[in-house]
Amino acid sequence: PESAIFDSLVILSPSLFIEIGRMSLGKLFGDIGKSVEKAAKDVEKDIDKSIHTIPQNALQNGNIVKLRSKSNNKFLRILENGTIDCSGDGGSSCEYLVIASMEHPGSLKFRNMANTLWYLGLVQGGPTMPNQPPPIYLAASGGGPECDFLPSMQLDNFVALQSSQFPGSHIGALPSGQVTSPTMTPATSDAAFFKVVFLRKQF
Repeated sequence: PESAIFDSLVILSPSLFIEIGRMSLGKLFGDIGKSVEKAAKDVEKDIDKSIHTIPQNALQNGNIVKLRSKSNNKFLRILENGTIDCSGDGGSSCEYLVIASMEHPGSLKFRNMANTLWYLGLVQGGPTMPNQPPPIYLAASGGGPECDFLPSMQLDNFVALQSSQFPGSHIGALPSGQVTSPTMTPATSDAAFFKVVFLRKQF
């Protein structure tokens, strides 16, 4: 009887080993799947944290950031031809901005990563109406005083960027992705607010 039992075990052992192997592999891949899922969730949380970074911390000299519009959830960008819109999907270097300097207390400049000669600026010029000053418009500029902005924050971590040179004028974006007239964009409107997405330090 002892030898019969032993023989049965020997006969059954390959199938048992295969079954045990299958169970072990299933558990192994299940554990790997759970680990990957957890890692993905952790990364998602980290990304979410970076998107919801408090602007006071994100808006520092040397930080690389993107500005995501509150009105259409798209990113502000300076295109190759120098025009500016707010239709970026988040994957282009023309959306990346380096906070380049703070020449005046509390003011910021935003230099483009795709073309380092260009900054976000509010420029005055162009055709005028009778008895009216030249219009102010958002443009790629060379980094002068027209590129200085004063940030103001909302409680939900959106920032409005007011021109230092032209008080009351703000960068703004419409749901269509078109930028607004700065003088017609009050700090109380969604068009004037952007989420600061911190990417990394420049160096």
